[in-house]
Amino acid sequence: MVVAITGASGAPYAVRLLETLTTSGVPVWLVVSRHGWRLLAHECGIGALPALKRAAGGAAAWRQVTVFDDADRGARPASGSARTAGMVVCPCSMGTLAALSVE
Repeated sequence: MVVAITGASGAPYAVRLLETLTTSGVPVWLVVSRHGWRLLAHECGIGALPALKRAAGGAAAWRQVTVFDDADRGARPASGSARTAGMVVCPCSMGTLAALSVE
């Protein structure tokens, strides 16, 4: 499952989603935008990856999480041929939703 955390208001939803996925053993590819980190810090007091891990299941639950830099356009989640179970953009503003294209 690809999880993208964006800068839309609602960062606690993303933390809860990650907690649910990680503690359930679901493999996750995680991408956090620059604005996503800003909102995590502002709304949840989470300023870096170690704090996000603690808030969303703990380090042991994160064994199946792969974190990708949002600026890495060659990362596996950016490839149209990478097979995944799906993608969740959480939180997602209407502007981000409008920018997504599904064919």
